[in-house]
Amino acid sequence: MPAQDKNENFIQLLTESQNRLYGYIYTMIGDHSRAKDVLQETNLVLWRKYDELEEVENFKAWSFTVCKFQVMAYLRDKKRDRLLLDPELADMISETAEKENSLMSQAQPQLRKCIAELPEQNRSMIEMKYFKRMMMQDIAETLKRSLTAVKVSIHRTRKVLQDCIRSKILEEADR
Repeated sequence: MPAQDKNENFIQLLTESQNRLYGYIYTMIGDHSRAKDVLQETNLVLWRKYDELEEVENFKAWSFTVCKFQVMAYLRDKKRDRLLLDPELADMISETAEKENSLMSQAQPQLRKCIAELPEQNRSMIEMKYFKRMMMQDIAETLKRSLTAVKVSIHRTRKVLQDCIRSKILEEADR
């Protein structure tokens, strides 16, 4: 693969994994600023070692493994701090984060499908709330509905989406 294509491929894969990696790091460290620092270190290690990766399909697993080692190195280096995670507790949190990450990876494409299946008004409210980040009061004014009615509708729609995602994931697992 030409160097330009390989670099672009790396950048795309890295960009797609940033939220997942940051979420894992933040779960383990619990501090936004430090989590960003560890993510930057992880990105540097991934860049330096990208040539070692033979199969692009394994980028997610590989990047997560590198990330895990970076978090453990950070925790080891911070041993002098009084608030330390016990290594066993860190492993338990890591396993839980990996499982949740796997579930999120399964749920995201299903969420898109489920949103597309919503009635127009419900889809519009979800888009205003979560994609446009509008305040509930602004959504109510836009739709000319009461604030309470909008809150109830969004709550019910979230429940419908949750059930839809669960159903689709179970369907996939049965195949």
